[in-house]
Amino acid sequence: MRSPNSRPSRSPRTAWLFAVALAGVATTTAAQSPARLDPAKQVQGPAPEDLKLPKFNSETQQYRRLIFGLQDPKPLVWVVVDGNDVLCDINRNGDLTEPGERKNFEGKNVTFESDEITVTYNKNLLKATYDGISQGALFGKSSKTPEAAPYFHIAGPLAVLKDFVRNRLGTKMDDFLVYTHIGTEYPGVQRTEVRYECLPKSVVPRIRLLYGDGTHFDHVLKSRC
Repeated sequence: MRSPNSRPSRSPRTAWLFAVALAGVATTTAAQSPARLDPAKQVQGPAPEDLKLPKFNSETQQYRRLIFGLQDPKPLVWVVVDGNDVLCDINRNGDLTEPGERKNFEGKNVTFESDEITVTYNKNLLKATYDGISQGALFGKSSKTPEAAPYFHIAGPLAVLKDFVRNRLGTKMDDFLVYTHIGTEYPGVQRTEVRYECLPKSVVPRIRLLYGDGTHFDHVLKSRC
């Protein structure tokens, strides 16, 4: 997301030399410590050895696991790509041979829905919605076997994954842009990002600018890209 910022009057030279962008996500929802989460021990869903798999069309498959929310245990949904087909165990019973759980995604998005979980897939992106939060990732990482399938966490502990400051072309640092990526990533879980407009109202992104003289300026990011 991109946000123009304004700040109290300060020497442009000082700002240029010392302004550093830090960011955080403030939320009214109690957050878990990402470092303490172990997806393999906190999910509720079929284990790799319990999956019922159909006859596949291609020689190799791509396996991924989606986990949802902050509660324990967390719902788990298996996603398997088979050529131009995607299989999604949306009802979480481990049976990927059931009607409606295989769809062809060539040239289009396909969506699976059950209860409060929605999973959408195309060849470049997989995204899911849970508890009002929609997150997605460019899914480069997968596994050829269920046992090694990576985890992706939807509506998990939100954090600022990346941010940087860029001054507008031809201007001083009094007029600059802040780019911020919000999402979920921690050891054992692959990165997913959430679009600003998909954040619940209780989640408010903020940025803090630290200056060389020890002062700082806090700003709520209101502008959306």
